[in-house]
Amino acid sequence: MLWGMFDESYEHDKRSGHATKVTVGGCIADAGAWVVLSGEWAAALERFEVSAFHMTDFEANQRAFRGWDQYPERRHALLATLLDIGTRYIRHFLGVAREVENASGKEAEAYRLCVSDLVKQLAGTEHQRHRCRFSIVFAKQSAFRAEMCRIAIEKDGGERFGSVSSNEPESMSPLQLADIVAYEISRAQRFGGPERYPFRRLRDVARHGYGTFSLSWR
Repeated sequence: MLWGMFDESYEHDKRSGHATKVTVGGCIADAGAWVVLSGEWAAALERFEVSAFHMTDFEANQRAFRGWDQYPERRHALLATLLDIGTRYIRHFLGVAREVENASGKEAEAYRLCVSDLVKQLAGTEHQRHRCRFSIVFAKQSAFRAEMCRIAIEKDGGERFGSVSSNEPESMSPLQLADIVAYEISRAQRFGGPERYPFRRLRDVARHGYGTFSLSWR
């Protein structure tokens, strides 16, 4: 059994505030890898005196990271430490994205389509050759419904999937890593900017560590 941990990230129109694109991204590993990662992740957060990691807050220097812009070395050290832990145990990363129709605020439908695309991607991964099954945990949010994932599973490979659930990222270190993955894949789709350091770390460890780094957006 492999466990997929997934979170979502949104791109917004600067003028209207409406979401223009939804990205669902995350990572895949067996239960043993997630257990070891969780222990090291929690220890790292305790060392930096942070209760949980949220990439949006980190980037904006908000909430737990308010004032961290005054300490760039500390910022880099925390992110590098978490990426070191994540890439030490995880080698398979996956992201899907959908445009929000007419930037009308209908991000829930775009999210549903991302979930459907994600199920198709998992059903067709190379793990299929080894007859591995997937259990999936999504970050808890208002648009998520377990039934939407179950419908996609029944359509695209039901026997390859186990449980489907959601949880708060604050209480699950694997979902905090998924948050970084989703955020970086979302940012990577924006035109005009260089590839960011976290994105390169995730992509390169997959490419050079016999892993996978799969992206799909529409």
